[in-house]
Amino acid sequence: MVTPLLVDGNSIVHAAQGVDVHADFVTVSRNEISVCHSGIKTMHGGRHVMIVNNLVDRADDEGIYLGAGNAHHAEPAREGKPAKPENTNHGCLVAKNIITDLGRGLEAWALWKPGVPGNSPVGIKIAGISNGQLLRDDLVISGNLIYDSGPDGLMEDGQVIFDRQPHFKYAVWIEPEAAAQMKHLRFSGNLFPPGELGVSNVELNR
Repeated sequence: MVTPLLVDGNSIVHAAQGVDVHADFVTVSRNEISVCHSGIKTMHGGRHVMIVNNLVDRADDEGIYLGAGNAHHAEPAREGKPAKPENTNHGCLVAKNIITDLGRGLEAWALWKPGVPGNSPVGIKIAGISNGQLLRDDLVISGNLIYDSGPDGLMEDGQVIFDRQPHFKYAVWIEPEAAAQMKHLRFSGNLFPPGELGVSNVELNR
């Protein structure tokens, strides 16, 4: 019997990783995560995970990271050891989240290098390959918003500063090898402004 896990309604500040999910059947919802390295992360066999209705503010590296983790195939029980399911990350939903002021955290200086190609900081990062095995597919990303306060004016030392330069590389970065293999990756209804290098490193019309 599967027991679902709910991570809901938390205020998390100054965490390296706000919410880090290494489990199946998890809902991460209504959390406010501020000034972090990574806002919400799931990998190492995170199937049936819903990341919905969260606010991630001033993440230095990524707002939401959908990783691959360690690769292995399902193995039957043997030599006194229990059966082991396949370690995949399929069947996930990322919806109605707000990622704001990306790349404007306290440690952004260590990652942000204007004019230098890279994928940090990035709003939503997707990786799916480990040891040549595709570990992530069947993923829906819908109704998410990335917003930057810089063009509207930031308060610094009692003054309003207008900073129109994006402090992130891409709104979405997908591992190229994984993007070429994922057959069930869908984007809809998102509002993704371009970072310094564009909206995404791959075509999102799929």
